[in-house]
Order: sequence, then structure tokens, then C-alpha cells
Amino acid sequence: MDDRNSGTPSPRPLNRRRRYSLLGLVLALILGLSFDALAAGKQKFYVEMHQFRIPVIQVGGATVDTAIIAYLQIPTASQTRIICQWTPRIRDAIGSSLARHPAKLGKKGLDFRKMGRRLIKVVHRSMGAKTVLAVRIGQMRP
Repeated sequence: MDDRNSGTPSPRPLNRRRRYSLLGLVLALILGLSFDALAAGKQKFYVEMHQFRIPVIQVGGATVDTAIIAYLQIPTASQTRIICQWTPRIRDAIGSSLARHPAKLGKKGLDFRKMGRRLIKVVHRSMGAKTVLAVRIGQMRP
């Protein structure tokens, strides 16, 4: 039996333009969803510690105290409570490490990135785990 005579329209095959348009739409949706998922996975969570004072060796050799704040980067927000419980121990470890080996003030000031890379090892040792991903240091302004 012929579809033309039955009264129901037969489905037309998709022409090339429609096929590519549909394929482009599907790809755009898939890529858009995957980029959203990637962006959500790259969200960073930080725990801010209270400010504390550390010794800093100036260019001339004199030692002065300066106030800093440490920000601990953690993988998920759900680990905030755990980090907050460990904060006194982490704070003591950072303070004693910087007291033994004071930061040196260079021509461009303190190298906070270098200090953070050094202090992440101290934090991992004090906790016995690598829960903290990074340590960011900021200097308090008077």
C-alpha cells in the first residue's frame, strides 16, 4: 500500500542542512553542560585563619614583626568544620616554622607564593594528612 493514498503523511528524510543544524544543537547542549560541570568542579573553597604576627628579616638584617593572614584552600565546603577544628594546631605549626626560619624581605617585598608553598608542607605535617590543597598568604595593611 502506498503512503500517499492512505491519508497519513510519510516522514520526510532530513535534508543535509537540517541534519547538521540538529547535530550542532545537540553538540552545543552537550558541550555546554560539560563546561558547566567543569566550572562547578573548579570552584575553590578557603578557610580564613585569624591574623597573626610573624618575624620578617629586612634587607639590612633587622628583624621586624608583620601581620599576615593565612587562607587554607580545601577541596569541598563540607571539610570546613574539620579544618576549623585543626586550626589551632595548624596556626602553631605555621608560627613555629616561621619563628625558626623567618621570612626574608626582598627588594619587591615578601614573596607570598614562596611562603605559601613552604607552609603547605608544614600544614600537611601538622595534620598528618593532605586535606589542605594550598596555603595563600596575605599581609595585613595598617
